Amino acid sequence: MELIVTDDEWSPYLSLQDTYKLDDVHEALRRGDLERASKIARVFTMQPIAIQLLKIAQQMAQPDGVILSAIEARKIQLKI
Repeated sequence: MELIVTDDEWSPYLSLQDTYKLDDVHEALRRGDLERASKIARVFTMQPIAIQLLKIAQQMAQPDGVILSAIEARKIQLKI
């Protein structure tokens, strides 16, 4: 997708082709058709950052669990 930037008040905007593509992906995702959506565009999963940090910490944790305990303390502080 490419944003078209001009000097008018409608800027920035998408090309008509990109708009149709976005509509097609949106509709496929609403139907739960990930296969179709991924054929049209790249599909990503969004997760809260605390979950990602916890996963990274679990992968990196030393046997004594020092890294993991620091992440757990941060989770409690953030009330996640």
